Amino acid sequence: PWLLELIGAIATRKFTTDMHLVKSIRRVLERGDILCMYPEARYSPCGITSYMPDSVGALVKRAKVPVVTIVHHGNHLQSPFWNFRKPRKVPLHTVATKTLTPEDIERMSIDEINTHLRAALSYDDYQYQKDNGILITEPDRAEGMHKILYQCPHCMTESKMDSQGADIFCTACGKRWHWHEDGRLEATEGETEFDHIPDWFD
Repeated sequence: PWLLELIGAIATRKFTTDMHLVKSIRRVLERGDILCMYPEARYSPCGITSYMPDSVGALVKRAKVPVVTIVHHGNHLQSPFWNFRKPRKVPLHTVATKTLTPEDIERMSIDEINTHLRAALSYDDYQYQKDNGILITEPDRAEGMHKILYQCPHCMTESKMDSQGADIFCTACGKRWHWHEDGRLEATEGETEFDHIPDWFD
């Protein structure tokens, strides 16, 4: 924590009321500095947008300053939550958008602000992969995927999934899926219940 504070980070704990945090944010904005927030407050387990609390909209409404959203594409593909020890060769792309002006904030309700921000911060790294023709060619690309896809969609057994190389499989029923270089999942036999990793995760 001391190192984070030394470089200007405002540390807090999730899901707690923290008046020190609110005062620190106010102080940063009142002196005209830029405040950078991570509203999801966690790594994405499967490369899609995580939960954003309603309090973000309330903070924006109170602050009345311009809001810029920044979305990084490819981070999850390069170092997925379930296997970050073996980074892949994936191009990264960042989009910064001026999302709300003070005038927008003034006329919008907190619910409208939250809806607007959630849309602006929405992302799906696996769709980004497909849309941009990105190939992940590492032969062990699926290893660790069973940590998030832990329920077999064929036999519905939980915590019996495993992965090896480019395949994920159920040790209870034996069904296997191959993760292709273009990001598609495909059953080696029978029906492919989910060909998109976030759909299986959801």
